[in-house]
Amino acid sequence: MSVGHRLQAYLDKLGHSYRDVERIAKVSRETVRRICNGYDGPTIEYQVKKIVRGYQAAGFDLNEDYLFEGRNPKGDFEWMIGHAGTGQRIAYLSMTIQQRVRLTVTFLGARYPTLCEPERLSVASGLDPKIVERVLTTWERQPPDVETALALARGITRLTEICRNWFRCGWLDTESPSRALVEGAGQACFGGRTAPRTTKVVIDSIKCSPWVC
Repeated sequence: MSVGHRLQAYLDKLGHSYRDVERIAKVSRETVRRICNGYDGPTIEYQVKKIVRGYQAAGFDLNEDYLFEGRNPKGDFEWMIGHAGTGQRIAYLSMTIQQRVRLTVTFLGARYPTLCEPERLSVASGLDPKIVERVLTTWERQPPDVETALALARGITRLTEICRNWFRCGWLDTESPSRALVEGAGQACFGGRTAPRTTKVVIDSIKCSPWVC
């Protein structure tokens, strides 16, 4: 898939027209149309980067890595979680919200560093840039409070579409938690076998309960 085709797919997902791109990124409709139709001239990189900057400034999750290389932060992160061993998956279920946010930021920072720039996280999360920068640099010594962690989780979801359920309970919305994993997490948390009724309640809550942070 070409840069233009990826851009068109992204615009289709948002329901945006070329006029919307012109308004948001200050790139003419005709230029956007040519890019989406496969134009590969000498100025395409500059124009695409201008579109990316405009959309990022407006709080959207468009990123250069995806457009130019087809890299997908959400897909890469979910692959990492989905291919973890059973013991590690149980550990994810047992983590606090702060720990899951930190794990996600660390993963994204290594592969998609522009997504974790304080300015971008600030716009997406609604937090002051200085607060975001302080959290990112002092996390080891002073983890953020739950409210700040939830704000960062909202921002990450807006930038990457990583599901909110991951931050809430350690599970991806594309999966169904297995009974064995939930029981294992219960044993890890409570030091004994999880009762069948408790296991069912936990599974049902993970699968069905909405979460808006």
